[in-house]
Amino acid sequence: MTDDTPLELATRYRDAFFARDVDAIMALVTPDFVFENVTGGERIEGAEAARAHIAAIFARWPDLRFEEPHGGILAGDGHIVAEWTARAT
Repeated sequence: MTDDTPLELATRYRDAFFARDVDAIMALVTPDFVFENVTGGERIEGAEAARAHIAAIFARWPDLRFEEPHGGILAGDGHIVAEWTARAT
């Protein structure tokens, strides 16, 4: 673990995801990590299952890219909020 603030950690996660770097993503999570894609109706529990699922997403859509329509990640006292739009063919 690091001494990152929640916002710094969320930013590192976002940057790794946008870079499609599965190893960097997984370096930031714990074994009980839950990956939830609300719009896709997906909930993957456990770091190893999430690793496979995220890698499959990147393999399925090799041109996957992301946009942040409202300026990126916002942080409050006890929460982080981010909105991403994913585009792929």
